[in-house]
Amino acid sequence: MLAVSVDDPGRGVAKLKGPPHDVEAIVATLMETGVSKGDIVVLDNPDREQIEKAIDDIAQGLTRRAGDGRRVEREPASLVRVGLALAPEIQAPDNTLLLFFFSGHGVQVAEKEYIIPRLAGRGDLRGPEDIESLGVSVSWLLQRLERAAAASVVVLDTHFPRVTIGPPR
Repeated sequence: MLAVSVDDPGRGVAKLKGPPHDVEAIVATLMETGVSKGDIVVLDNPDREQIEKAIDDIAQGLTRRAGDGRRVEREPASLVRVGLALAPEIQAPDNTLLLFFFSGHGVQVAEKEYIIPRLAGRGDLRGPEDIESLGVSVSWLLQRLERAAAASVVVLDTHFPRVTIGPPR
């Protein structure tokens, strides 16, 4: 499980009070139901790269622990045509689950949704271009999690206000 709390993204985005408490609550609830603390990764105010790395690390861990704990080397289930060569399609290990929980800001730009990580040193969110380059695309997140585990659950504790492109009407 990956629990992400972003209460202070940086300049240009309002601070929030709830995200750290939301993550604490979800972690406590999961532990009460029997999830081991060692199976829960918590990130407080991570930047985009830290979120992406944590997802990759968890996916690699799931591959190593798939099945009954032995390392599983899987043959590709199918091939996907890429250009003139065939490339193996990466498939998630069987019997694996990844829960992703995010509490913080989200925004919608041109029919795409983004969650907003910590922006420290990356600039301000002044417009749609900044959001697209600094935010984490929800569609990317869903695709990545789908490849990481046989099943995934995504909980986004945010809202997605629409950012308009161009001058107001």
